[in-house]
Amino acid sequence: MRTRFAPAPTGYLHLGHVASALHVWGIARYVRATVILRIEDHDQGRSQKVYEQSILDDLAWLGLAADQGVLDSQSPSKFRQSDCLPCYEDYLAKLRQAHRVYPCYCSRKSIQNRLASFGGEVFYPGFCLPEGQSPADLDIESNWRLHLPNTLLGFEDRAVGPQQQAPWLQCGDLLIRDRSGHWSYHFSTVVDDIEQGIHLTIRGLDLLPSVGRQLLLRSMLGANEAMTYVHHPLILDDQGNKLAKRARSMSLQHWREAGFRAEDVIGKAAYQSGMIETSQALSLQQFYELINE
Repeated sequence: MRTRFAPAPTGYLHLGHVASALHVWGIARYVRATVILRIEDHDQGRSQKVYEQSILDDLAWLGLAADQGVLDSQSPSKFRQSDCLPCYEDYLAKLRQAHRVYPCYCSRKSIQNRLASFGGEVFYPGFCLPEGQSPADLDIESNWRLHLPNTLLGFEDRAVGPQQQAPWLQCGDLLIRDRSGHWSYHFSTVVDDIEQGIHLTIRGLDLLPSVGRQLLLRSMLGANEAMTYVHHPLILDDQGNKLAKRARSMSLQHWREAGFRAEDVIGKAAYQSGMIETSQALSLQQFYELINE
């Protein structure tokens, strides 16, 4: 079995990332799965090499060594999204050949202006959907969207139990690539999981709503192998929001420079995410022993 830790280099890692990494490595160690370190830099507008290097430094400081993945921030790697652009083009071509996608010229603002109501997630009802789903010439100036069926999906999450989702009712037709040529999170992570043989996904509870649409996309791309999902609790701030990369004082780099030990951070993350019952400094080995008792 293979799983992955897949941070985005758009800021410095914080305690929430440590909690997620501990879930990944802890579960992988228990089920004897391979851990891949993937760098999800599909957002080229915000991704920076300095953040990628900081991710590698933080993981090394914590003692979390991946079995495969990005080894340094300078060398090309099939586990870094910006090095896999031709692969994404090939998968988009498959969807185009199957008449699954269509060009979309709507901006986020124009979508909001045309809808009567708007929540936290942009819902796209298919304003540009052509009749008959006929393929169009590739146009770099347009978005590309996947037409999702209005269907209900059921799946099992090992942490939170049975789930049912209706992806089209959540987000409408799914963005695949934007007008600037940037690949979307959902498309790039699904393609990566297929290419890298990932069948165990361990990530934060905030991403649970994305499972249904990603399962549909996997199926449309011809990947029908069973997936195992574990969505773990998040560490929240004093206002009940998940931790953000923009909070510089919360970053691991800040704590390392302030003299904190890796054991202090591991214990703090494990306690605040509910993995252990008492707050205490823990080495990585002690952490593994505690959760396997």
